[in-house]
Amino acid sequence: RTEPDPRVWTPESPDAPALITFTSGSSGTPKGANRTHGFLAAQYAALCAEYTYDPADVDMPMFPVFALRNLADGIPSVIPDVDFRRIHETKGDRVLRQIARHGVRTCTASPPFVDQLAAASQSAGRDPGLRRILTGGAPVSNGMLQRWHAAFPNTAITVVYGSTEAEPVASITLHERLACEGEGFCAGRPVDAVRARIIRIEIGPINFQNWEALAPQDGRIGELIVSGNHVCRDYFRNPDAFQENKIIDAEGVCWHRMGDTGYMDADGRFWLTGRVHTTIVRQGQLFHAQLIEAQIAPLMPGAVRVAALGRDDRLIVVVQGQPAPDAKERFRAAGIPVDEVRFTRKALPLDPRHRSKIDYVELERMLNEGRI
Repeated sequence: RTEPDPRVWTPESPDAPALITFTSGSSGTPKGANRTHGFLAAQYAALCAEYTYDPADVDMPMFPVFALRNLADGIPSVIPDVDFRRIHETKGDRVLRQIARHGVRTCTASPPFVDQLAAASQSAGRDPGLRRILTGGAPVSNGMLQRWHAAFPNTAITVVYGSTEAEPVASITLHERLACEGEGFCAGRPVDAVRARIIRIEIGPINFQNWEALAPQDGRIGELIVSGNHVCRDYFRNPDAFQENKIIDAEGVCWHRMGDTGYMDADGRFWLTGRVHTTIVRQGQLFHAQLIEAQIAPLMPGAVRVAALGRDDRLIVVVQGQPAPDAKERFRAAGIPVDEVRFTRKALPLDPRHRSKIDYVELERMLNEGRI
């Protein structure tokens, strides 16, 4: 083996920045995650441990982290022919032709992409023959999983949970997920490379004192935090983001606040119930947007979308769809302490990256400006 010429290539330290990637900004200003050389090496190791590839695999990655993993291992990557700014408008038939042309066997993509691919596959009556699909980046409902299984009956489908700062954090197979029962969306068990904790829900920076002081308010649902070698430790030239999103414990361990709320079940699986910034405070009690929306959805079968949010100590539900005069009484009869229900024919705002999650910041702005 020939040693690299130091005049051309000089090894960097593990703590040196290698790549800056930005968060979606769904809960505020996008942050530049500082992916160091050590971080990328640890992330590569974590991905390899969780998701293996066969020698004959050709991958279609929608996420850069998986494309980097492929480059490191010499796995061919076929970038999907889509507009990444409008994933929800993916032309499934075009991607199916691309998969067939290049012999793609595995795919890693967001739920709206998989939805479009499944619809095109069933419309054409042709199974693309994928060995595996990894999906994440947005909530995945059981209804979506059932549709995908019908379209790709011979494909192993796994839901991957993580974020820009920490990927992967947890995962769960389609069959285990469909067999689960609980409140919220089951994200699966944390991967071996991370440590995970649930702490109390707090807006703003947290100064660590002890773990007892950070126990969840109700002893169950709280914010997920994680630590590990493939968990991003800081942000590019952004000390305020560090204060908001990191906790340094008494042993000097850096924990990343995922911003997601949820709980661990008896089998060690994490269940998502909402986001910290969408947690609703009403008369001193905490309510979780995703749980309320999941309760309301079957009560409003004709609605396009529903969103729950808190304003001035009140719980407000916004429904995109035809008005129902008895909606408030219907919700209260189901045990949902709704203070106000608003109906709109306008499309509820969605996150800019995947166009699949409610953009609560923009929704509140629309309410404040009287646009809903």
